[in-house]
Parts: sequence; C-alpha cells; structure tokens
Amino acid sequence: MQNLMGTGLGSTAAAQPVVISYDKIKLEVEQLLKTINFDLIQEQQNNVIEQYMYAKSLNLKLRSQLEEIQYLKSETLKTYQDQELVQKGIRTANRRLNLIGDYRPASDIPLLYKRLENLMKVE
Repeated sequence: MQNLMGTGLGSTAAAQPVVISYDKIKLEVEQLLKTINFDLIQEQQNNVIEQYMYAKSLNLKLRSQLEEIQYLKSETLKTYQDQELVQKGIRTANRRLNLIGDYRPASDIPLLYKRLENLMKVE
C-alpha cells in the first residue's frame, strides 16, 4: 500500500493510483472475520455464563425452599403424632376414670390433664 501523504489539495504532484493486491484484501477480510467471530463467540460465552449463574442462583433458591418444605413437613408430622399421643392418653385416662367410677365433667379439664400426667408417670 502506498503512502498517500502529500496528495491533498494544493499539491503539485499528480495523485498516483493506489494498488492493493487481492491477497492483501483477502488477508484483511479473513482477519476481520476472525475478529468478528471471536467477538461473537466471546459474547455467546458471556451469555452462557450469565445464564449459568442465573440458573445456579435459582437452583440455590429452590434448594432452600425444598429444605424449608421438608422441615415443615417433618414438623407437621411431629405435631400430628403428638396430637395422636395426646388423644390416646386422653382416651386411656377416660377409660381408667370410667373403670374406677371417678369420671369428671369436661368443664374440669385442668384436673383431667393433671390426672393424665399422673397416670402417664405411672405407666
């Protein structure tokens, strides 16, 4: 490629034609394509990394929600089992109270619970 300096306005020298070979154009186009391809690949990689990070954060949120659900499920099960034990204890206490003829009305619940505790200690 020739130097084009000094061929501006007011120059007395006649402008000489610039000759660029096909191989030089081809080389420059290939370099531009490589640069463009590299930029596209880099952009796609950045997009993939962004999507991966977003998916990873969603995964962490889902895991924590799953752990919370499992914890609540176990607590619900424990509560249900505790309720079953209390109901069983109340039925047992009522049977025993009926057997000995010392049945109290439902309004006397605190006394029933105290007796229930005493009966549970005996077992």
